[in-house]
Amino acid sequence: MSSPAREALPRPPVFNAVSAGLLLLSAAWVLLIVATPPGPTDMMVPWLRSVSLMQALIGAACVTLIWFRQGWAFYVYVGLVLLGVLLGLVLRYAIPLLLVGPVLLALYLWALHAGGTGSMWRQMFGGARAAGPGVAYGAAPAMPPPLPTFAVPSPPAPPAPTPPRSPAAPAPAPVPPAGLDPLEALKRLGALRDSGAITETEFAAKKAELLKRL
Repeated sequence: MSSPAREALPRPPVFNAVSAGLLLLSAAWVLLIVATPPGPTDMMVPWLRSVSLMQALIGAACVTLIWFRQGWAFYVYVGLVLLGVLLGLVLRYAIPLLLVGPVLLALYLWALHAGGTGSMWRQMFGGARAAGPGVAYGAAPAMPPPLPTFAVPSPPAPPAPTPPRSPAAPAPAPVPPAGLDPLEALKRLGALRDSGAITETEFAAKKAELLKRL
């Protein structure tokens, strides 16, 4: 998404109000540190004022960056709040953040989720989905590729049973023409027997018939 398009996205009024409140809190925190005279704690821990002042300045910078839709600064600010809670147990300079910071942070989180998380994130950070403050500008969520579907092959149909074939009847032995001379017919029968066209039994039966004709 280009810079003009980024600036064209509207900011909700509650987002602007909470950001201004957090910025004023950081400014008041800086003034309180500067205006407070050093105490016994500062004598024991010389770096206490410097760390507290740096924490307040970083908090103000984070609020400004969040207002300009830099999502990573949100996490830095949350870390500062947690650090302030830890330091507030023993250090007096973290008391303002300890007392007021979590309240404004809760209001800030409510502003993020007011009116629908997805639309609020799109308005504030330009993201296409509600995945948190670190949503990249204009980065639409990548849709996962569709899962491949595997068709289970059906078992092949069994072949149709074929009817049993009846054994072929043996071809009848060739019979010499009826009007042929019996001697010529005997010669032809002998030739058929020699060639294997007829068996010895058939040859003997046909020979007996021809001999009767003689």
